[in-house]
Amino acid sequence: MDKFINFTHIPKCAGTAFYYSLVRESIPEKEVYFPRSYSEIIRSKKDYRYIRGHWPSGITRFMRHNNYVRNGVVNIVAFREPIAQAKSLYRYYTLERSGAKGYRKNLERGVLDFYKNKPHLCNLQAKYLLGFLWVHHRSPLGCMQSRIARQLARLASRRLRSGYDYVLIQEDTMSGFEFIGGQLGLVCSFQRPDLTATADAHAVITLSEGEEEELKSMFNLDCILYRWVCAQYRCHGFIPQKWEAFSEF
Repeated sequence: MDKFINFTHIPKCAGTAFYYSLVRESIPEKEVYFPRSYSEIIRSKKDYRYIRGHWPSGITRFMRHNNYVRNGVVNIVAFREPIAQAKSLYRYYTLERSGAKGYRKNLERGVLDFYKNKPHLCNLQAKYLLGFLWVHHRSPLGCMQSRIARQLARLASRRLRSGYDYVLIQEDTMSGFEFIGGQLGLVCSFQRPDLTATADAHAVITLSEGEEEELKSMFNLDCILYRWVCAQYRCHGFIPQKWEAFSEF
């Protein structure tokens, strides 16, 4: 039996493109699962090889009944420049067709006020690596992120080096998909992410230099982690076990 493919789909970080480029062409639809809650995952008795949706690192611990998981797990994650990810996620929450609640109010607020009112949506790239307790918007750990950002980035980097088989950078997804497809025997039919809710939302979000810096401070944890990820990716490629230990750049 083939191994389970676990792509940690951080919002607005190439997850839809990964599915349509590699998974849809290679894995039968009956072996793809799209659960709606953690409890549904825990209760499910299905054997499936790929899970859709936004699930953080460690989600396969809830799937011990799954024979694909028992056969082994290939962990993959993609990162994106944090400010670009923040703008794209904000755009999603301002579009009617996305189904986002309060999309008109979100649009009126602007990107900075939006994240000030929804701080749980900041630093999602690091939070998804750290696990589900960090992702939950009522997490008691969330208030710590600004005080110990470097320590948390170091912890996330350890999770990445020890727990993941492949790492992608969204700006270089085409070569990443081809590499992973070759490694895992998946058909790679690269599809640009034109099926996402924000794909044809061409409005450019412009910020002043001061606003850009303020947004970076709100995403400081992701910015610290991303600088390290990019440096290691450029030097050592897609496989994080070959990367050097975390140091701030």
